[in-house]
Amino acid sequence: MASKTDTSDGPGRHNTDSTSSPTSFCSSELLEDEEFSRSKGWRAPAQQQYGREEALQAAGHEGAFLKEDGCVFKVLNDNEAAALESLQDDPIKEFVPAYMGRVERDGKQYVKMADIVSGMSEPHVMDVKLGLRSFLESEVNINKKRLDLVDKALSLYGDTAGLSAEDRVQGITKHRYLSLRDSLSTTLSLGFRISGIVVGGQSLGFTRKSHRTDQVRSAFRRFFQEATAHQKHSILWRLQQFYEAASRSQWFAYHEIIGNSLLFVYDADSPSRPFGLWMIDFGKTVPTPRRLSHKVPWVLGSNEDGHLFGVAQLMKFLQAEID
Repeated sequence: MASKTDTSDGPGRHNTDSTSSPTSFCSSELLEDEEFSRSKGWRAPAQQQYGREEALQAAGHEGAFLKEDGCVFKVLNDNEAAALESLQDDPIKEFVPAYMGRVERDGKQYVKMADIVSGMSEPHVMDVKLGLRSFLESEVNINKKRLDLVDKALSLYGDTAGLSAEDRVQGITKHRYLSLRDSLSTTLSLGFRISGIVVGGQSLGFTRKSHRTDQVRSAFRRFFQEATAHQKHSILWRLQQFYEAASRSQWFAYHEIIGNSLLFVYDADSPSRPFGLWMIDFGKTVPTPRRLSHKVPWVLGSNEDGHLFGVAQLMKFLQAEID
């Protein structure tokens, strides 16, 4: 399908002005068409607020968040809060929703962050989990077997899960389940899997079963179907900038990053045609004593996660969609 006409701008940055109102403080900057039409190249965008309700649907996180005045309050995970706090002086911060600290609401603990999609007229959101594995090294030796994981494996993959009669009676470990999911999705082959897609407020519920390359291509085509040509080029540009920033980042080099996502967003309807790309979900991100490349397969003891290998594959898929 031909792309819509567009004249939008390049990637945006966080608004971190603490003197702003709560709404503008929590908002993030997006790229808008009219700025690019007046420029000779990529420029900083005009500021635009957008929220995250559809993103939560895409990622399957309903109930884990509160929203208020342009902010998201996510149920506290100590690993996530520590990761967000530790990256505030690193260049990778520019690709993470603005973080406003730990807060308490109605007796519960949350981390407070910027919304990244509300205010869009017709938000399109794709949550892509990165890396060549979805389990922490610390989870490998947990031997507790769970029947609920048998049920999940069978509901997702049926007989292709390869579970024995003994597995179905005794259960399987979390590591076994996550390894199975990695091998039957594109995690192990491409270094990423599509966790969820919302198009115009409608969630597409096929992604966890999609594990072939042709299915990923189909999902990319469907997600970007309403994007303008310039939105596509701009998101690819921001993805390339993220790869370069992560490759230089000291924070990135010394963290094992599991279950982390890149959230692709664009508005298919509003005149300014905003879009963005953001790194989210740090609940399984932990520091490591050794420097990681994030580009090679994992072996026990290496802590390698394949995060940047997955980003490189994403760039190829997005480039193919543009071409």
